[in-house]
Amino acid sequence: MPNAIWSTAAVVAVIALVACGGGRGSAEPLAESSAAGSSDAVSAGEAPDRVDTRRSDHEAAPVVQPATPVVQPATPATRPLITISQIGAGDAEDGSGHVVSQAQRIAVDLDARVFPPRALDPVLHVGALRFVHYSHPRPGVLRFAVDAAARLALGAELAVQYGDDVASRRVVLQAITQDDLRGLAP
Repeated sequence: MPNAIWSTAAVVAVIALVACGGGRGSAEPLAESSAAGSSDAVSAGEAPDRVDTRRSDHEAAPVVQPATPVVQPATPATRPLITISQIGAGDAEDGSGHVVSQAQRIAVDLDARVFPPRALDPVLHVGALRFVHYSHPRPGVLRFAVDAAARLALGAELAVQYGDDVASRRVVLQAITQDDLRGLAP
């Protein structure tokens, strides 16, 4: 009995397909071509008996796309890898794990594109000192606040690494110079 139901459904589907013209959009048999009502009759100035709406006729017509302006991506603003500057009052680190309030702090700003977010937090190493507290004062800037300019000893290496992952260590300055600290109060 179930086979009879499927057979009846298949017969109904085939009859519907044939009645629709086999999915071609017209009721003409498949063997008939575009001879009747073809583009020859239209080009001779005669009215066609029927309009041929087959898909191939529509695909053959050229499609005119509107002109879209090409927008070039803006070149990113060049930002220094590191900037050391003096900032106002607030909390800062002393490099040995303590956070203190200071009237004047030193900001070590890094280009955040070079140090993207990871599961481990970035750590700033200045010689033997470690600074773990950081902020993002504006987009694209990673800031470490140091309590005094004296913590940034001349000749000390400045590096950033993620947590204790030594393989992620990146040296920012081989040695801090007097030029790097120019304009900072002692």
